[in-house]
Amino acid sequence: MIFYLLLFCLLSNSMVLSVSSDSTVDMSKSVVCFYNGLRSNCDPSYDDLDPNMIPDGCNYILFIRFSINQSSLIYVNDELLKKTLRLNIPIILPVTREENYSGWTALLSEDGNENDAKVLCDFAKTNNIKGYIFYNTAPGCNEATNKNIAKYIIPYLQQIKKFCPPGFIIGLGISVDPNTLKNTDIYNFEALNDVVTYYELDTMELNKCNPKLYNGVTPITTNASDGNSLRGLEDVVIDVKETAICFEKLVFSIPVFTVNNTDDSYPAYTKMCEGKTDKESINNSCIQTSQNYYDKGKYLQALPAGITVSGLDWDDYGNTCKCKSAFNGFYNILAGYRSGSVIPCAMFDVQSTVYPIK
Repeated sequence: MIFYLLLFCLLSNSMVLSVSSDSTVDMSKSVVCFYNGLRSNCDPSYDDLDPNMIPDGCNYILFIRFSINQSSLIYVNDELLKKTLRLNIPIILPVTREENYSGWTALLSEDGNENDAKVLCDFAKTNNIKGYIFYNTAPGCNEATNKNIAKYIIPYLQQIKKFCPPGFIIGLGISVDPNTLKNTDIYNFEALNDVVTYYELDTMELNKCNPKLYNGVTPITTNASDGNSLRGLEDVVIDVKETAICFEKLVFSIPVFTVNNTDDSYPAYTKMCEGKTDKESINNSCIQTSQNYYDKGKYLQALPAGITVSGLDWDDYGNTCKCKSAFNGFYNILAGYRSGSVIPCAMFDVQSTVYPIK
């Protein structure tokens, strides 16, 4: 969970401090834009992405400079939030717990947590927030499953729906691991479908970077040659269809970043095109091309499913690649998703290997 691990770093540097009913909000045709805004807090070599630079085409902004602790105290970068709100694009905020999965154990009871829900909804009303998405409700690899979380999250989300403004969006981040996805002690989709507006599938969890097999971590199709295999979006769709989840509420998180195996980093395309990535590192990296991003947008349009573009701050936000415009990765996803044409860019498309999978 690359971006949600990064989220921990982001939130540790945070500053203290209304859409139709959820049954009719069609997220399957929506583009949600994951926005950091202050990447320099974790890496001083990067410029911060001003909200006014956010590209056209975002139906919603997932503003991640927000958290709430176990005492229901909210932390938010108030100045950045206000600047982002001025764009008049609906904003969704992430709700996580510092202790991740175990944090929900401490917070929830069989009655949910009315106080926490009221605090979140009061903040939403005051700041014109259109929705929350809740993360880390499934155990990590070293955590035991707590059946009560799956039970108690239902009344808690019902309280969010009750106390927040009419038509409030309720998202739930879910794992793409098939064993987790199909475990009814973790996800009670039959009950969740009645209260959740959309489910975000974290496809960044699918694979590690292996440039010998593919130049990214989220292929559409699969590869099973030479004893190696990658899980693709098609595999996730098969797994999802074996659950009780409402398929029409799916949103796939698609990462826009490069993966450098040499130093285990995630350079932005802007840095790559500045010439700060040497040839050896490029050969040992996963670097998605314009065509790769276009194909993913086209695939998700056909399902249909919504998209969370995870990584505006990791795209070529400065147009150092000298493409048709900045954010070449984002605009190629959008072109595929909105029936446009691929937008090639020579400096952006440095990965020339032809792979047997898309």
